[in-house]
Amino acid sequence: GMFFNADAFNQNISGWNVSAVTNMVNMFNSAGLFNQDLSSWVVTQTTNCTGFSTGASSWVLNQPTFTACTP
Repeated sequence: GMFFNADAFNQNISGWNVSAVTNMVNMFNSAGLFNQDLSSWVVTQTTNCTGFSTGASSWVLNQPTFTACTP
């Protein structure tokens, strides 16, 4: 995933346009300090999101609402 094991990453990326992204497998897997509200992300085209936030232990803010896959 894009931020897999990114131990120190915690930037606001809520404005990213991810509406055409189909694969978010392990995107934030083990990103230990990440904690941003990504509820505004449109992820209706995302069909694979396994492990999206597994191990992102600090993430308590809202995550995207997936409709076509289960993180």
